[in-house]
Amino acid sequence: TKVEFSMKDLKKKTRFCGFVHANPIAPERNRMEQLLSQYKSVSSGGRYKNNIGYFVKNKREFFSECKFALVFENTYGYDSDRLVDTFASGTIPIYWGDPNITKEFNSKAFINVHEYDSFEQVVERVIEIDHSDELYLQIMQEPIFAEDFSLKVYYENL
Repeated sequence: TKVEFSMKDLKKKTRFCGFVHANPIAPERNRMEQLLSQYKSVSSGGRYKNNIGYFVKNKREFFSECKFALVFENTYGYDSDRLVDTFASGTIPIYWGDPNITKEFNSKAFINVHEYDSFEQVVERVIEIDHSDELYLQIMQEPIFAEDFSLKVYYENL
């Protein structure tokens, strides 16, 4: 299923990148936030590094204002609802956590940090996408799930 996303939707984005976390003990996420912040301000709506003046109650609503969302799991190899929430908000996730995430999700629909040699390369890719509305729209219109992913099979294996 393709996502309906247009230039009109892109123009509504008022924030560069957002993240909502309470846990300060996540060195990978903290490093990526630091690197991205050297390019543009990253909006933090959680208890950790809050810089928007309030705590986000609705992550999907908050992320819908952002072009990108920093979606890092607390630990390596773990997968939570964070990526799904971000997709549902209509933004491009910058994801780190489960290196096998592309078994379920289409790697063309998000920035999979595991596919890059360094965080600096990830930031370069984010900047490239940020500078190209055409590229941004192309990514946003990709199907979210991997081509051979079956929700039915997924539920059967739970």
